[in-house]
Amino acid sequence: AEYLPYVHGKSWKRTRMSRYLASEMQAFLEEDTGHAYDILVIEAPPQHGKSLTLTESLPSWILGKWPEKRIILGSYNDETAERFCRRNKEKVTAFGEKLFNIQIGRINRATEFELEGHLGRPISRGIMGGVTGNPADIMIIDDGIKNRSEADSPSYRSKLWDEWQNSFKSRLAAHAKVIVIGTP
Repeated sequence: AEYLPYVHGKSWKRTRMSRYLASEMQAFLEEDTGHAYDILVIEAPPQHGKSLTLTESLPSWILGKWPEKRIILGSYNDETAERFCRRNKEKVTAFGEKLFNIQIGRINRATEFELEGHLGRPISRGIMGGVTGNPADIMIIDDGIKNRSEADSPSYRSKLWDEWQNSFKSRLAAHAKVIVIGTP
């Protein structure tokens, strides 16, 4: 909860939703349930700060707190997923060394970066873009479905389920945490 206003500065607006998300997310990530993986689904109307609070900020905090964590960020298309990665890279670049003693490593691309001297790294992909070969300790899927037309399409939902079963789910490391964010 203290990280968010610090990295967003004057543009940050504390809301009940942002406090709730920060508190619940930290508890979810820190809890060891002993399960193969845990899934948390967050569903709230548009413009409630879900993406800003979680997808655009949480991975940089995770990398600071646990620099060995491997993170997969997914969204309905590559451009949105890339934006999520870029926003976290900006925070690690600006605040990582000062707050957590971490910095960007040799791999520094639009869709992924690594930490210097650590295993931790986020990669970002469109939901149909494939994540094969990339393990995840933490997976965040933000708006995996683009619009109502896709949501209403049985064939798209089937394709999406197949991608989860055959690609994303198979990337989960032991005791992984999965966060799914969407609009009802």
